[in-house]
Amino acid sequence: MTCGLSVAEIEILNILYGDRCLARNRSFNLGKISRKFRSVHNLDPNDVANTLENKGYLGSVPKSAIKYYISDIARACYAINQHGGNATKGRILPRRTFKL
Repeated sequence: MTCGLSVAEIEILNILYGDRCLARNRSFNLGKISRKFRSVHNLDPNDVANTLENKGYLGSVPKSAIKYYISDIARACYAINQHGGNATKGRILPRRTFKL
C-alpha cells in the first residue's frame, strides 16, 4: 500500500480514529470487534494493533484487557487519507458533523 500499511491495519486506525481514541483515557478494547474483524480479515485485531504499536501509530494501556489509542495523530491521519479515508487533524470528524 501507499504508506506500508495493510487494509486490516488501516481499518484498526479508522475504528480508533472514529471513536476519538487519541489519549490514554480514551482507549478502546478491540475485543468488542474481534468476531467481525476475524470474519472479514482472518486476523486477530490485537495482533494487528500490536503491529501498529511497534510501528509507532498506537499506544496501549495495560489493563486486564489491553486497550489501544492513537499515539501519533499526524501519521495516523496521513495513513487514513492516503488510503482513501477522510481524516482531519482538527476537532471535526466526518461522521459527527451536524447539518442545519
